[in-house]
Amino acid sequence: MTSLNVENLHVSLGGREIVQGVSFAASGGEFIGLIGPNGSGKTTLLRALLGLIPSTGGISLNNVDLRTMAAKHRALNMSYVAQERDATWPLSVETVVSLGRTPHIAPMQQLKAVDRDAVETAMREADVADMRERPITELSGGERSRVLIARALAQASSVMLADEPTSALDPAHQIRVTEIFSGLAANGRLVLMTCHDLSLAARFCTRLLLLNNGRLEADGSARQVLTAENLQRVYGVQAFFGEDEDKLVVVPRSAIG
Repeated sequence: MTSLNVENLHVSLGGREIVQGVSFAASGGEFIGLIGPNGSGKTTLLRALLGLIPSTGGISLNNVDLRTMAAKHRALNMSYVAQERDATWPLSVETVVSLGRTPHIAPMQQLKAVDRDAVETAMREADVADMRERPITELSGGERSRVLIARALAQASSVMLADEPTSALDPAHQIRVTEIFSGLAANGRLVLMTCHDLSLAARFCTRLLLLNNGRLEADGSARQVLTAENLQRVYGVQAFFGEDEDKLVVVPRSAIG
């Protein structure tokens, strides 16, 4: 089973410590929501896990130090949906999604049947199959988000890292994408997703990590983490708490102070 271990992780950028001593262990089958206010270190944490920025402390995947892992091997094991969705080149949607198969093929090699099947499945799941020929530069922000999610799905890695993947989506696609991630976890993969929609995270994530000022403030189930005290202390808000089909519903309703 996939295992990710983070021990006393520190990240400094521009002379300021963004992530301060974060430690947690995660395994396949978990859908983890990384939550916290703006500037709490969520994106920096994901980028550090991917080796995109320098960090200190321990980061291991299946007991292998991620910092020593070859780039291709890391790409076979970890996919990433970045928060930035700008598109520079007018590549077709199908071509962009096909790039997710790059770690699985040799240089200059054509896609095989298994690769084409993975691309088709990913486009269908992300609801972008009907725009396969359209240039990604002509799509709306929400449509581009779904294309990039499809690319990560086509990568078929054991760990999925997604940075606010639902932020530009309409409500139906927010639910659909989160259901897809939930299904990945149910099938044994590890998913870490940053999210500002607390009810969405509470409904679908099996575990929440609450970050604040670079530190891990709480780690546990939605009911353990999304308490009135935590929301007041970390977010500075009062919230409505309810229930829907035995799932916690959390709606911030007023700022404190």
